[in-house]
Amino acid sequence: MKLKFVSDEEIKKLTPGVRLGYDWATFIEELYKHPNQWAEFPERIKSANTGYAVRNNYKDIEVKVTGGNGLSINDPEKKLWTVYLRYTPGEDDTF
Repeated sequence: MKLKFVSDEEIKKLTPGVRLGYDWATFIEELYKHPNQWAEFPERIKSANTGYAVRNNYKDIEVKVTGGNGLSINDPEKKLWTVYLRYTPGEDDTF
């Protein structure tokens, strides 16, 4: 088996628990400027769980996911999910 090695710089860019390729940090940063307003994430995602996982990484974020059809990611009939997020300051004191 041939391994693919990556640099320390690439690893430092990783956000734990969030899929690479989706720029959640920039989106959430902007969302924090607009409390209590729903915003649609600009990309469709492959798994509803990916959308819900954002709650674990950012304080006071409410998430709703819709669409998809539960098929395998590799299935050609797979439909992607739409994610809606809202910043609700002070409602998540468990973080």
